[in-house]
Amino acid sequence: MLIKNSKFIYIIKDERLFEYEICTNNFKEYTILNNSRIKSMALLNNKPILLVENINTNKDYLYIEDKYESLSMNVQDIDVYQNNIILFSDRMYLWDNSSKTTKSLFPISGNKLINMSQSSVEIFGNVKFKGNSKYVGAFRPL
Repeated sequence: MLIKNSKFIYIIKDERLFEYEICTNNFKEYTILNNSRIKSMALLNNKPILLVENINTNKDYLYIEDKYESLSMNVQDIDVYQNNIILFSDRMYLWDNSSKTTKSLFPISGNKLINMSQSSVEIFGNVKFKGNSKYVGAFRPL
């Protein structure tokens, strides 16, 4: 997995996160919890946030601002939309970093958020409606 902004390239390889600074050719490795796998990555304010799963307990954590926040649900993916962290679980949730809580947004989930208003949502990837046990398949907007 790779994400790039104007100054950095973030790469996930072998369950390790690397930061490559384009101008200086410097590499930095982030420390990830032992017995964990990285499920998803996004950029918030040009810094990486990670969705990490403990492989022993299957518990999910959000790695943000060099801290691990425990999540009370199983999350499949994360995204950032208008400086808000979006969690994709059995439905879409908004993560409030100040209170460390979630707010339910829509009874539908996917992989990435393309656009959102109070009455509609446009998502990318595997689509799942709340209550369905399986994803209905890949969805790509026209």
